[in-house]
Amino acid sequence: MTNLANMAVSNFRIKEPSEYYLDMLRLEAWLKSKSLANEANNLLCARLMQRKEYRAEMFEWLARKRGMSADALMLDVIAGRAKPMSQSEYAEIAIDPDKAIESSSSSHQ
Repeated sequence: MTNLANMAVSNFRIKEPSEYYLDMLRLEAWLKSKSLANEANNLLCARLMQRKEYRAEMFEWLARKRGMSADALMLDVIAGRAKPMSQSEYAEIAIDPDKAIESSSSSHQ
């Protein structure tokens, strides 16, 4: 598994999109007089902003299972310290997932 915290930003690359999406990216970039890389970056950032609430809910859930705050888990992910839970850790979970879902949904109402 790659340690994201140690990955140099200058080495960050993404896979080229399929033919159709590459064409759509070219059209978007041309309309805005931007390079492909610049427009791809703008689109990625916009999509990440759209998912902010969903991502926060996921981190709340995952952090609760680990007995920590969502902020602490996010910092662990950014620092490259977070790991998926093992089967033995799942067996030790002190919360009932059904109750966690109920309390999570009732706190958002």
